[in-house]
Amino acid sequence: MIDGKEIDLSGLRPIDLMLAALAYGIGIRYIDKTGEPYELECEVDGYNVTCKAKCTGEEEKCLVYQTLTKGLLKLLCMEG
Repeated sequence: MIDGKEIDLSGLRPIDLMLAALAYGIGIRYIDKTGEPYELECEVDGYNVTCKAKCTGEEEKCLVYQTLTKGLLKLLCMEG
């Protein structure tokens, strides 16, 4: 639930959820700073995801943003 509203996640793909986390992490800071609505436009092409959005400098405080622009998201598989 977000703000008392139930969100249906059953139709979303994993990439949709990752992009939602990015939009929320950056968007909440953008809205707090500007008071304006936030829009994130993304294109998925194979294993590449490119997003465009207005930025304010507050993005530096978002872990998902930092991971996607400066870090590395890594999954290590273990046996058994």
